[in-house]
Amino acid sequence: LAETAVDLTSRNFVKLFKDCELMDKKITLTFLDLSFTKAKNARVGRYIAETKRLNYEQFLVALELCAKEKSVSSQYYHDKIAAHAEAGPKVVATEAGYNKFHDDKSTFTANLRGS
Repeated sequence: LAETAVDLTSRNFVKLFKDCELMDKKITLTFLDLSFTKAKNARVGRYIAETKRLNYEQFLVALELCAKEKSVSSQYYHDKIAAHAEAGPKVVATEAGYNKFHDDKSTFTANLRGS
């Protein structure tokens, strides 16, 4: 992962793991919330940040905590997240079905030409 401006809330951190399909029996919603809190309160540099968001260094600490829990290297998470970033966001949406009042122009009763 290239070092860029990362400003993650807990909600976005969990969404990242869901979108990358990294959640399993060990990496649960509860574990991610606890990891986020531990990483948020981790001493990074010379001070402890007093925010509700993770910066890049704290994000790396959170990934380390998840890697230790799953007994894999942190590079595993880096690769999965990078692959997800290359693929782009996952869009889940519904497609509208046929509706005769909207789609069939012969059933229109309104005079839209203006008088």
